[in-house]
Amino acid sequence: MSDPASTLTRPQATNSPFLYQTGCFIEVGPLKQRFPVHKELLISKSIVMAQHFLLGENWKQIETFLLDLQHRLQISKPLELYAYATEKYQKMKELASTDGFCTEPYTRIRNIITQHFYENGNPVLVTAHYRDDAEAAILANLQDHLNQPSMFPALEQSINNKFWLQDSRVQPLIMQIMVRWLYTGFIGIPTKEGRPGPLTPRDLESLRRLAEELGPTD
Repeated sequence: MSDPASTLTRPQATNSPFLYQTGCFIEVGPLKQRFPVHKELLISKSIVMAQHFLLGENWKQIETFLLDLQHRLQISKPLELYAYATEKYQKMKELASTDGFCTEPYTRIRNIITQHFYENGNPVLVTAHYRDDAEAAILANLQDHLNQPSMFPALEQSINNKFWLQDSRVQPLIMQIMVRWLYTGFIGIPTKEGRPGPLTPRDLESLRRLAEELGPTD
């Protein structure tokens, strides 16, 4: 997939360059017509988008943790492993409290740590037997984790920097107006002269409905 950021341009007047780092796509309607936009800019303006793209970020954190834990099993000293696992355990706990997609992975990670690194609440010596058992558990959980996006379309979209706006009432023109507003601050129908033209009452109502659906932050 081509990087959507390559089709975008930053406005001359900008509050922060950090709002224009990652390209993403909003897909509109049954035909999924694509509108490229910068993800950070979108998140700064929409609560719904912020929550949506957080799903993918959290999922990637869990994947990274499982891969890193598998690697550290082979090279880390026991106390280092305990400290790392416990630190990440707390991080997963925080994610699980705010993100439903993280609840199951968090439970699995908790079980891996408590079953393979602790005994009766105390750290155990990570012997070859413990390492093999723990690695097998990590690999099984990693595979389940990697299969998760195919079962949850919203999660898969978030991971791939996409958001599908399924509401058939949202016309591509309205989304075009919304994207233009994000970058210029002006609301209006694009004209050949490049200046926004006036909106009809129907367009204004559609724009208002879209804004409410996206949950503006201000």
